[in-house]
Amino acid sequence: MAKFKVKIINMVLIILLILLGTYFLLPNLLFSMARSYADEPEQKERAQILYQRIVEYFPKSYSAPEALYWLALSIEPPSYGSFSGGGIIITRHMTTSSMNQMEGVGIDVAINSYKTLLEKYPNSQYAEFVPLRLGELYYNLGRFDDAEKYLLQGLKNDNKRKFISSECNYKLIELYLKIHQSEKALEMVHLYRTNNPNSMVSNLYLLEGDAYRKLGEYKKAEATYNKVLDNLPKELPKEDFKANRDFLKEEVDARLIKNKLAEENNENEKGVIKGTVTREGAPLERVQIFLIDENRAREGFSTHEFQDAPYVFTDLWGRFELTGIIPGSYSLGLGLPKSYLDGYTLVPRPDAKFDISVGDEITTSYQLVPLIKTLEPQKGSYLELDSLTFSWESVVEAAYYQLEMGSIQRRENGVGYGSSVVKDKINSNKITLTQADLAQSKGISFDDEGVIPSSLFGIVFPGGEFVWNIKAFDKNDNYLGESSGYQFHIDKEKLSTFFTADEGLTDGDRLVMERKYDEAIIWYEEYLLNNSSNLHVLNMLSNLYNYHKEDWEKSKDYYELLYSLTNSQMYLERIALSLYHAGQYQDAIPYLKKVVEEHKGNWYFLNSLGRSYIINGDLEQGERYLADSVATGQCSRIDLVILKASQGKWQEAYSILHKLDNKYLNNFAPLELILKDLTQEKVIAPIGWQEFLLELIKNPKVTKEIDKQWDNPKFNELARIFGKSI
Repeated sequence: MAKFKVKIINMVLIILLILLGTYFLLPNLLFSMARSYADEPEQKERAQILYQRIVEYFPKSYSAPEALYWLALSIEPPSYGSFSGGGIIITRHMTTSSMNQMEGVGIDVAINSYKTLLEKYPNSQYAEFVPLRLGELYYNLGRFDDAEKYLLQGLKNDNKRKFISSECNYKLIELYLKIHQSEKALEMVHLYRTNNPNSMVSNLYLLEGDAYRKLGEYKKAEATYNKVLDNLPKELPKEDFKANRDFLKEEVDARLIKNKLAEENNENEKGVIKGTVTREGAPLERVQIFLIDENRAREGFSTHEFQDAPYVFTDLWGRFELTGIIPGSYSLGLGLPKSYLDGYTLVPRPDAKFDISVGDEITTSYQLVPLIKTLEPQKGSYLELDSLTFSWESVVEAAYYQLEMGSIQRRENGVGYGSSVVKDKINSNKITLTQADLAQSKGISFDDEGVIPSSLFGIVFPGGEFVWNIKAFDKNDNYLGESSGYQFHIDKEKLSTFFTADEGLTDGDRLVMERKYDEAIIWYEEYLLNNSSNLHVLNMLSNLYNYHKEDWEKSKDYYELLYSLTNSQMYLERIALSLYHAGQYQDAIPYLKKVVEEHKGNWYFLNSLGRSYIINGDLEQGERYLADSVATGQCSRIDLVILKASQGKWQEAYSILHKLDNKYLNNFAPLELILKDLTQEKVIAPIGWQEFLLELIKNPKVTKEIDKQWDNPKFNELARIFGKSI
């Protein structure tokens, strides 16, 4: 009997040991499984479920705090500049999305998970990271009081991991600058330098300069900005050092311009931009509104600029107000959750620039309107290439429509497409494109191997997948809406698409698709011996000679034949540009004049005509057409600025530069400062200056790389900028 009892006790002990071992081992096993799932995007939800099970069923295990941390991190929406409020950012420069970004509930779950970790497992090594994570989350949400609380906690409590306190310190500098507490920002700059003397040296000078600028200490700000480039990290590889220097130089130039504008307007009343955001009349809350500085010395526009842009959120009534704006040129950007935009588009597009004068108050509004419903071709249908018919539901108040089309490329790393306007001023809700319409190329694409075959075919090509979009405009050319909106960033499968049959490809077409372009040319030219007016073959030959062989003389011959057969404006344009690119400027002039007369207001052809006259020695006519190009408001070339500068007319050059579209000319902001200085100093152009700049207009390829050759450094910088721009 005693032996039997001992056996029972042993069995119970074994079972208890097994259960105890299971309790300690199972969480580790589950965590290992979760981490393996987390590395695969499609298994992310499985990983999150396992993390939650560990926290729920094994709260006392060593894996619980670790699981809680990784759960929060996996749910936390990634920062996108200063934007975490939603999935899509729309500006006049670009539209982009933070892919896989979760909204609302994701942020709340992440925050609650971090807080639970901090409360229940304060001594865990993972709790050390929480103040930084919460500080950054609250900062991106615009909840600055909460952000400050946790960042200060991370700054004070971090004893084991110095980098956490350093990160909190750096984020506090940005935070205090954002909420206009510049004295505190300077304190944090000093603290960071003390604790990290060799870290982020150049960046700290940028932030310190910002603090002085916001305090109105403009001379100190200027001096501090000028220290940035003298403190670059020397240990970087040569290429990285150059990239870092170029990037920081753009940052310094942009801030020096801001500083000068702020100093000049220090005593002036600041401007205000306010407005509303609605969807079908209902107010939209928590839309992020960015104030984008258009007085920038930056080439292009990148997403990191959102990090520095002031922003506000719309309130419960969809209202926003940006204040304290110094005079200058600005635009607005909008950050919206994807759920707001699904099935809608934004009207108007945020393309407008606002020129703020002293004390200006500007009111604007944005609304989301339903997408235009497309009727035919039905999504995913297969069509023949003899003609294509498109139809859509009519839009109230629409005076005309615009049809855009593009081909879809499906690759391993994602889906992409480019589109262009195929037909404009369509006065009904239906249009049929003929075979001649489809043969007209709307843009040639290139990759590392050269011309992309499909782009040589025209608007569509056999065996392709295409997307189409219809836009509506009122009688005053105001944008009313469209059929695609922002679906590419939300759900690409909802786009209006169709396929073309690959039947009917000629042997020449197949050679093109195989990139055997020279063989294709031979086949097409032999085919023409018996079919001299085949539009498709003529179109393929003209494109192959133009874009593959760059034989503009030969392409011109085929374009002339196509023009005689179709009387299409596009082929007239191609003749003119073939002659222009071939350097036959005198022959190009009559064709360019015809294009300008037929296609009034096209800045590019006006500019090309003006340059052709200048190259031929007729400066008066050249200046006239260059001025007409600038007057369109769309010109992105500074030839007229160069022409005026060549004559030493600095004030005129400066004034013309302001008329040009800053969407393209942000990299010429330093040029404005130089021209302004030359105007004030009444500097006379040096000997040989005019000849040099005229040669730059005439022969840009030869003079693109410019060595210093002028005693006055301002002329060297002008020459460098002009050479880069031309």
